[in-house]
Amino acid sequence: MKKIIAGMAALALVAGTAIAKEEGDDVVVEPGQAVVQVNGLVCSFCAHGVEKTLKQLDVVDRDRFGGDGVFVDIDNHRVTLALLPEKPIPFAELRERIKKAGYDPVRIHLRLEGTLERNGEGWRLAGRSPRQSFVLAGETNGWSAGATVSLRTHLDAAALEGLEDGAPVPVFVDAVL
Repeated sequence: MKKIIAGMAALALVAGTAIAKEEGDDVVVEPGQAVVQVNGLVCSFCAHGVEKTLKQLDVVDRDRFGGDGVFVDIDNHRVTLALLPEKPIPFAELRERIKKAGYDPVRIHLRLEGTLERNGEGWRLAGRSPRQSFVLAGETNGWSAGATVSLRTHLDAAALEGLEDGAPVPVFVDAVL
């Protein structure tokens, strides 16, 4: 009995202290996908709960990843969503669903394709895949308005709080592909 209690306590400690691995160049984002870094995602039970809630998003392509459009990688604390390219990503809803499942979304990695437009002193991407607008931060030297680009980007999930549907989504450009 003591071994069972000790084992359960150890499991609770691991689950309670699990944090997402450092984000970086090791995140692979294919076209038509979003990869979400999630704190606390450590076991198959966790994976099932997150998968169940995220597969209900309208933007998820349920024909991929085994028929529900969601792939959970508990080793790296990541959730990959297969996206329907013609639909905008409901970022605030995505964040809220993960939080309601009991986990903490940290960062969302995206591969974006679209047309560059001037946005005051900065740049905006009129997204073709997904179909929505993004405000771009990071290295943007040498860009020209009207150019079609493919970008590897990320945004911190905390930046999604208060973001209204249809509003341009602020992202940081990691690389031009």
